[in-house]
Amino acid sequence: MRAIKALRAVQIAEVQAPNAPTMKSSAVLCASDARSLYERGQYQSAHNRAVTSLEYSLGIFSKILQGILAASI
Repeated sequence: MRAIKALRAVQIAEVQAPNAPTMKSSAVLCASDARSLYERGQYQSAHNRAVTSLEYSLGIFSKILQGILAASI
């Protein structure tokens, strides 16, 4: 189940990062890191990095981010 939650967070981060109004390069880098970590089986680290990407791209008060955190690993 951890892998599925991490994958979902990574996928959302990858979609949102290119649309970041500010800190776009940071959001994209974190999303890329999250994907790499996921592919190496480091699901918790991947989830954490995806959350950081979403913080950059959507902001800490985003409902999307809050939903991911509520369902966190």
